[in-house]
Parts: sequence; C-alpha cells; structure tokens
Amino acid sequence: MIRHIIQRCNWVLLLIMSSFPVLAGNDDIITLKGEIECTVSDYLTPAEAKLKAIEYARIKLLKDAFGVQHGSSNIMVDRQEGGHTETSILTVSQTDTNGEWIRDLKEPEIVSEKSTKYGMLYSVKVKGEARRIEHQKIDLDVRLLCNGCDRDRNLLRGFEYYDGDNFYVYFNSPVSGWLTIYLQDDDSKNTMQAILPYEGQQEGAYRIEADKEYVFFSRQHAEPQYVDIAGGLKMYARKKLDLNVVYIVFSPNEFSKANTKENKTSEKNIRIEGQNVNLMPRETDFKKFNEWMGKVRKKDSQMQVYKFPIKIIKPK
Repeated sequence: MIRHIIQRCNWVLLLIMSSFPVLAGNDDIITLKGEIECTVSDYLTPAEAKLKAIEYARIKLLKDAFGVQHGSSNIMVDRQEGGHTETSILTVSQTDTNGEWIRDLKEPEIVSEKSTKYGMLYSVKVKGEARRIEHQKIDLDVRLLCNGCDRDRNLLRGFEYYDGDNFYVYFNSPVSGWLTIYLQDDDSKNTMQAILPYEGQQEGAYRIEADKEYVFFSRQHAEPQYVDIAGGLKMYARKKLDLNVVYIVFSPNEFSKANTKENKTSEKNIRIEGQNVNLMPRETDFKKFNEWMGKVRKKDSQMQVYKFPIKIIKPK
C-alpha cells in the first residue's frame, strides 16, 4: 500500500513478471491457453509461490508458441517422477521469449498444489492474448530505489521494502516517449493505483526526453514545473508481509493512462492546515486496468511493460 509523505503531501508505491496456441486473431494477435505444471522453490511464501507459478505458466505458453531468444537466461529442469514429467523453472523472464503476453482473457487459476521434495508443485490454468515480437526492444534502464535517489547505492535489493521506506523510480530511455507507473495493491480487489503522471498533471502520460535521467517521486530531482506535485511516496504494509506489483509502461508513441478515480475512502484522508488531504493515489480496479492494457498494447507493438513484484515487510 502507498501513501503520500506528509510534508506538503503527495504519493506512494511498489515490480512482478500442457500449453498450446489457439485461434489466430487480428493484427497477429493469438490466444494462448493451457494448464501447466511447475515446481516453485519452497523458500517463498505461499502467496509469492502462486504468483511465480502463474507467471511461469504465461512464459511457458509464450516459449512454446514463439520460441526463446538466443542466449536466453531461462533455466528449466524436467524431472520424471511418478509417471509424469515435473518442470521446475529456476530463472525466467518474458524478455527471454520471442513473444509478449498482451493481457489475460480469464483470471489465472491454481487448479491444484502439492508438496514435493523439490518444492511446491502447482497446476495452473491461464488464458490470454499474445503476439510475436517483430522488432528490437528499446534498451530502457528502469530501477526501483529505496530511501535515496542514487541509482546504484539506493538500488532496491531483493525487491523488499520495509514499512515506512521511501520509494523512488529511476528511469532512462535512449528514445523519447511517454511513461506511466501503477502499483497493484495487496488488497482484496488488487486495486491499481496510478502513481505517474503525477496528480495534478493534465497529460495522460509523462513525457520522456531521450537520454535524460529521471528520478520520480523526488522533489529534489523533479522538473521545475512539477516540483510542487512530485512529493515522496512511502511504503506501508497492512499485514506482516504485503505483496505488491509495480507496473512501468513506456512507449515511443503517445498514449494515455487508464481511466482512474480519486480514492475517497475516509480512513485514507487526513486534515492538514484546515484542508482535507488525500494520502492515496488515484485508482482503478484490476479488471478495468487489464482491459485498458489489452487495448493500448494491441494498437502499439512498441509499448513495453515492466512488472516488478515487491514485498513490503512490517517489522516485528
């Protein structure tokens, strides 16, 4: 969960990454669906493991449909046990495949799970739209930072924040374009909080200049016109451990963020200097966000989406 820092209040945030292709669609979009078994290491929490298993399933579908890039870092181990093959994916990334997942057409489903000597074995059903990557991806430099704005010294380690940590994003692109950032909150609705463009900006996405370094959510590094609205973001955990996902969406082509509304929950508002101040970013629900993402990505094959799964830990 994210809140704006109360020092002239502004915003807060958190990035998370048997099959067959079916039915080719328009604009080279195809539907992929299947049920996949994979083993996830048991050092993860159950919630983390399920997220990993779902992402593994999507990537396995992409790999089978489009293949992998030369020098792929995916490490997949097949083991024969109990009459069936058990697949364990040790390291994976959608950037290693020749395809990209556009959106889910159906909510991913954990069909079954059981403990094995290699970890938790999950059977996962996924269905979504995908397409082959036909162009060279833009070499973006995207980093989540913690408690400081130095891109190396303050680089987030282990994708773990602690309750009360300050959140920043470093961004650099070799080409000009437009950028939006969202946080998927760890609540019952998987609420999507819109963090960039800043509250108060009229633009639908943040304009990026080529080869310029940006540190977002820092007044010190904000462009002059955004100093008053670029205030810091703090991470807060509702539970002992919250799992959030930071979505960073960039394209060299102009686009607008998903339609969002002001968060009016009374407990998330406070009174400062006689005025009501909303500590929470504008938001939308995940279903609407997923629909928006599908529409804009269908129209724009150059759009790149980075997902950073993060933990927010509440100290004992």
